Amino acid sequence: RLVKAQEIQIALAGPAVSFGIAGLLWIVLAAAGGTPPILEGLAEAGFVHRLMVVNLLLGAFNLLPAFPMDGGRVFRAADPKEMTIQRFVDDAGVATLAKLYISAVDTLRGP
Repeated sequence: RLVKAQEIQIALAGPAVSFGIAGLLWIVLAAAGGTPPILEGLAEAGFVHRLMVVNLLLGAFNLLPAFPMDGGRVFRAADPKEMTIQRFVDDAGVATLAKLYISAVDTLRGP
């Protein structure tokens, strides 16, 4: 079994990579002539812009405190003995993730 600090570091690595990729893509967009607003005009945006937004959404999505997402793993590692909170995370997590996924898909499709 991993030590709490190790489990938290491992769980945060995935979202950190997603945010890092988004940051690099933002730099590429800035070097290519400026950065457009993140979500405005996404339907007309180019590949690099969309890839940046997907990585931002993926990183944020993974940080949700719902197991087995990375945020749920951090939450569990931070206080594994709090069963009422863990049960809430397990029960509400799936429904919350489904709602957020649907919202993200609607946002990416645009108007």
